[in-house]
Amino acid sequence: MPIPSDERPIDRFVDRLPQPRVFKFVRKKAGLRANEVAEMFGVRKETVSRWERDEVPIPRTAAYALGALFEHPKLTRQRLEAFAQP
Repeated sequence: MPIPSDERPIDRFVDRLPQPRVFKFVRKKAGLRANEVAEMFGVRKETVSRWERDEVPIPRTAAYALGALFEHPKLTRQRLEAFAQP
């Protein structure tokens, strides 16, 4: 029997995007500076700062990356850096 969409764990995670202070904590845990995160996502470091101060919403892509950074900081950092390369 399939799980109703309102009970799937991924949906609950996506609906509750990470709090800004959690984003900053995980970023620091992964050893990343705000300008490095900005480069990985193609935004300015001021945008990352605004995410962390809850001035603008954290995009879903950043939220997914946040979860991956928390679980596997080194591997995810390497992958994000590789995607950021031109």
